[in-house]
Amino acid sequence: MKLQILCVIGFICGVSCINQNIFRKYLELRQQRLLARGKKNSESKENDIFDDDEVVTINCDEGEVISVENANYGSPAKPHKPRKGGKGSKGGKSKKDQCSDPQSLAKVKGACNGKQTCEFTVSDLFNEDDCINEEMLAAMSGSKSSNNMQLWFGYQCKPNPCLSFYCAHDGTCELANLLDLTPQCNCMGDWTGDHCDDDPCETDPKPCPEKSTCSIKSDGSASCCCDEEYTGDQCDVLVDACTVNPCQNGGQCTLDSQGLPVCTCVSDFDGTFCDVNCQWPMSSCPTGFTEIPTGSRNCYYTCDTETSWLGAVFECRAQGAYLWEPNTPTELTAIGQVLDGADRYWTGASDQTDEGTPTFELGSLGALTLSPDSNGANSDCVAYEPGDDLIYRTCQTQRKCVCEIQIPCATQN
Repeated sequence: MKLQILCVIGFICGVSCINQNIFRKYLELRQQRLLARGKKNSESKENDIFDDDEVVTINCDEGEVISVENANYGSPAKPHKPRKGGKGSKGGKSKKDQCSDPQSLAKVKGACNGKQTCEFTVSDLFNEDDCINEEMLAAMSGSKSSNNMQLWFGYQCKPNPCLSFYCAHDGTCELANLLDLTPQCNCMGDWTGDHCDDDPCETDPKPCPEKSTCSIKSDGSASCCCDEEYTGDQCDVLVDACTVNPCQNGGQCTLDSQGLPVCTCVSDFDGTFCDVNCQWPMSSCPTGFTEIPTGSRNCYYTCDTETSWLGAVFECRAQGAYLWEPNTPTELTAIGQVLDGADRYWTGASDQTDEGTPTFELGSLGALTLSPDSNGANSDCVAYEPGDDLIYRTCQTQRKCVCEIQIPCATQN
């Protein structure tokens, strides 16, 4: 330390272009800094000066971060301000004769900003060759060993901006830009937005395909669950309904053209799912169904709301029945008289698998004919419409359904 002071004094005496008052101020500040270090004071400091070989240590309290306000590396460390009129201070050179590193502030901010503690050696961040003023460097070329370059800077300990920055759904805050201490949320899973409060299920485009429901898992990721009866990555494949065999009492399950289950029952059992023991047969239609005509053992149920053709198929299956199959003109007339009115109904017929050849879920359309004029390229499903009887419509057209079932065991008694 004594050697450094002697070097400083020698430089004062040997360089007449530097004002001695500036170095007196430097010595005073240096003494204050040494006293502060001795007390290990972590409070903010202003206008602190460090030599090239010195270690800078900054400590802020818990919940605070360092904010570097100003910095300059050069000779002298803090350029002295010229008097009014543009001349330099008395006894010293003008500002243009001093040198400084124009990146001083950015370098110190990069090392310390946003941290609770910071420690670096001045020479690790700065190099004398970065001091901009070739004339000054040339004049100092014979005296670099005297350590004439210093770092002057001031800083403050400020509350960490993340302490008051809200991040929802377990998002965490970090200082995204340490130079200006800008807070930012790191969101968990698929949550997005400045505060992690933008619902991942409501993004555009939607994360889940049609025929599925989006939900958010505990890890914050969006999860797609296919609607009942559908599977596949895009939820566009009908589930193999025979995988979990719905046919009871030894019944054999097969899939129809729509991928829905059809049960073939063994002897003594009947019903949609072979769930009726014919030793105790039912004597009337299930609740909600009407026998038409009386004594025929054919039961019918009409839906209250309109739906697509496939929706009508599912509605009838839910009732333990099938979409209406008017196999004969007599049946068509009998049911038509009951349905006569403003409403229109789906039948179980379509030509989705063989254009121009309509079939029911369980067999051929038989003797019934349809108007060929109604059979467009996209019109594949058959509806009953009073006044027109049977007519092709697109399968997404909205119609009510007529469901049909036979009183079980009729063919076994």
